[in-house]
Amino acid sequence: MCVSTEHRKCESVDAIKKTAETLREILSHNFDSLSEDIHILENKLVDAKKEQERFVTEMDDKADQITENTTREFRVAIDHLQHLQNEYLTKMATAVKRNKEKYEKCIDTLSDGIQCTDYCYRNIEDCRKSQDDIDMVVKYYKSRKIFEQLKNYEFTQIRIGLKEGKDPILEDIMDLESFPDAVFSESLFDVKSDLRRVELSLLNHFSIDAGCVRDGTFLSNGEFVLSWLSTKRRGCKRSNNGKCFFYNKVFACTRSIDLSSEPFGLCEKARELLVACHGSRSIERVSLYSYSKSSNMIFTSLHKNFGIAKKDAYLYCACNDKIVKINEYERLMKEYSVETGVKHIVATKNHIIYSNRKKHVVTAITDGGQTAWTYDSPHLKSPCGLDTDSDGNIYVAGKSSDNVHVLSGEGKLIRLFEDIPRPDFMKINKARNTCCVCSNRKHIKVYQFK
Repeated sequence: MCVSTEHRKCESVDAIKKTAETLREILSHNFDSLSEDIHILENKLVDAKKEQERFVTEMDDKADQITENTTREFRVAIDHLQHLQNEYLTKMATAVKRNKEKYEKCIDTLSDGIQCTDYCYRNIEDCRKSQDDIDMVVKYYKSRKIFEQLKNYEFTQIRIGLKEGKDPILEDIMDLESFPDAVFSESLFDVKSDLRRVELSLLNHFSIDAGCVRDGTFLSNGEFVLSWLSTKRRGCKRSNNGKCFFYNKVFACTRSIDLSSEPFGLCEKARELLVACHGSRSIERVSLYSYSKSSNMIFTSLHKNFGIAKKDAYLYCACNDKIVKINEYERLMKEYSVETGVKHIVATKNHIIYSNRKKHVVTAITDGGQTAWTYDSPHLKSPCGLDTDSDGNIYVAGKSSDNVHVLSGEGKLIRLFEDIPRPDFMKINKARNTCCVCSNRKHIKVYQFK
């Protein structure tokens, strides 16, 4: 106590006794709540440890099962091949015997012909030497008659070819160098939030029958916005006009705003809604104060711009075969070359993340353009819309695999939401613990995470 309590007054220092009294007063109100929180976390850690130990046992059991199945399948396959071999050799032996009988029949016929010609020849020679007129005449005409019959008889030869009938599958088996490896699918999840156990509870659903939905986003004021493209035809040409539909917190449509050419990606920045319109190579602005359009950002060098994302003061646009970076003064700062097929993009604190529907892969790059990670899975087909939650997790809509993959910021699978038909995107309302899923470009379902 600064040597002596009477020494001087320390304005910025509290005595331990006073601090303890204050702390006891605070704890008297919050002790139960804090203890409960600690107990909950402890239980989660204990449950996670038990589950990890159970996973070890499950992996051993699964490995034993795979070993047993593989051994059995190989044995069945070998037995089946042995049966086919025996059947093949038996059929071939039977066919050889049958065709040899044809050869033997032909040989017998030729042998008979040889005997007849020999008989005729000996009779003619006897006639030549015979002194008996009657015997000579009889033998001559008899031999001549037999010979004429032999000349008119059709003696034939037969040739039966034999070649190996090998099934191409045997060559494939001989070319097989190894059996396909067992597939290990690793998922990473946060013990505390435990996103794996989150369930989706349907709150609302609606459809937009005419035209098609291209993208959606939650705004900071709680509204939900959809970009929509008309599919009506005017004469022989399809209309490229579109709209933005605004929905309030209970998902009633409150207004729509006309857009110009082929709207796609949506992004909020400084109380403006930015809409990437790849038909006009522009980014349209909609004021979220007056809900009216202001001047557009025009980029003549962009061939097409689809998805749009904000990171710090910059915008990033997905343009099919490249990603462009735009600064706050609406100047193109950088281009990142990507493989053709990139339309959807999202940004996290550390990465720019895009999906490639043609390659079935999701890629994260740094601001310098280096690849940070890639994610692909046999369970992910045609990845489309992307979004993030407040923990930095990435939600990837698997359009052709009918699911949504939730990835960590490092690109590891955390959760797989199955049985979502043809999802275009899953957009997360970070403030209200809800999400919107669009399917088949027209059906919207609103879920709550539980």
